[in-house]
Amino acid sequence: MSGQDCVPCGENETWQSGVCVCSDGFTRDTSDGGACVMGGAGISCDPADPSTCHDPQFTSCRDRGAGVGYCTTECAADTECPHGFVCDRSSAPATCKSSAVGQGDACVTTADCAGKDADYCESTVTHVCIVVGCSMTSPLSCSEGFSCCDVHSLGLALTLCIPEGKCPTGP
Repeated sequence: MSGQDCVPCGENETWQSGVCVCSDGFTRDTSDGGACVMGGAGISCDPADPSTCHDPQFTSCRDRGAGVGYCTTECAADTECPHGFVCDRSSAPATCKSSAVGQGDACVTTADCAGKDADYCESTVTHVCIVVGCSMTSPLSCSEGFSCCDVHSLGLALTLCIPEGKCPTGP
């Protein structure tokens, strides 16, 4: 939706919780105007079978736990990781870990979060920027340590990435 006009999702995108997101197996290419392209960092993989990462740039399957993983790459510094990822030097080997830009930044209004991955200001309790529009069916739609929370029952037509175990409407 753009104003009062309905705008269809682009190629390799699906409509979820009020926003267009990349279909499974695709990631948003920030260098190509935001098109969803095959492969890339963050694509789901099987931690027990690292060969499930087919993109030659992202051959490591990082385990998020519970048999869920995502494709990434080894690193020595944050600058070696793609947008939305940071180098986790505490893992062996060090790999790029998903981390939404701006998530947890202090804010008073949503304008304080503009231009970041976490572009919504939770201005009632925590006063921090958070990610909106995550998928309840995809455990990889939020950064590590965060899960998707549907807050429709609280009167907000949103899904939000919040710290794991902190969703006020349940798991």
